[in-house]
Amino acid sequence: MSKPYVPPSGYLPVFKPALPYHHLLPDGLQPGTSVYVQGVVSQHAKRFWVNFSCGQHEGANIPFHFNPHFDGNDKIALNTFQDSKWDTEEHHEMPFQNGKHFEIIFIVNNEEYQILVNKNPFFSYKHRMPPQCVQVVSLDGDLEIQSLAVIERPKKGNICMMQKPGGGTPENLMLMDSVIFHPVSSLSLLLYPKFAGWDRNQEVGSLSVCKSRSLVLPSIWLEQCGLETGNFTK
Repeated sequence: MSKPYVPPSGYLPVFKPALPYHHLLPDGLQPGTSVYVQGVVSQHAKRFWVNFSCGQHEGANIPFHFNPHFDGNDKIALNTFQDSKWDTEEHHEMPFQNGKHFEIIFIVNNEEYQILVNKNPFFSYKHRMPPQCVQVVSLDGDLEIQSLAVIERPKKGNICMMQKPGGGTPENLMLMDSVIFHPVSSLSLLLYPKFAGWDRNQEVGSLSVCKSRSLVLPSIWLEQCGLETGNFTK
């Protein structure tokens, strides 16, 4: 009997981690990677931040610093910390509200970070340092993290599927085989839910798909492939 596929730790979302939270990236941050964050801004927030850092030690370089300020002159500050000093700061309009849920997707490209807020393209930040030197994504401040996932764009392999936000837990995650072709014009998913017996050589496990139950694909994979988000019902 073949061993079940166990994905790298970065493919499995982390749910409601304590702050400050540091998500390690031992292989660096490669172009094509996305960082997906869901959370809630504190009711009386002053600021929170996401740092794409070259380490956890004091004084480590920070290629990308994402810092919303709630101080009456609400704004988002973007910057780079290199060689013990901050670079020129960029400012953008504030898309977040105190006490409100949010979703951020950081997409790492060859030239820049692209940021989507609540599924809307918001702004980009040109690389001032190579993203490959990033070893940790750190979050802290006046927010609650509901889930975080670092997702590499696979060319072939297994992808992870989640339930709707707020309804997923680690034991409810489901893995399914997939192939993603580059360049992508469509996405095909091959799914074999079993509602009867199992063959002798198949791994037996709990059933994650039920009849007449909606199957929800997280928007991040569909958005990266240029497809619309949708529900698929057996």
